[in-house]
Amino acid sequence: MHEWIKSKNKWIRRLAVATIPPYIRAERTESRTSLKLLDETMKEEDKDVKKAIAWALREITKKDPESVFEFLKRWVKVEDKNTKWIIKG
Repeated sequence: MHEWIKSKNKWIRRLAVATIPPYIRAERTESRTSLKLLDETMKEEDKDVKKAIAWALREITKKDPESVFEFLKRWVKVEDKNTKWIIKG
């Protein structure tokens, strides 16, 4: 997953992020691992990948809202337009 998230191909990056919600539905105890992966994507520039990140965060919130809240508290302080777009998504 770490290799996919760092790929130059946006569709591979998007696929890496899009696999998180089904994983969380099956393994609800893995939200922290998923959030660590999303840490690597929070400054993503591509709109399709940003949509997938926002979707993954919404899905993780359904299983572990406290962890997502703490995750977003750290990222809301970042002055990056892409990060702000993801958080608002």
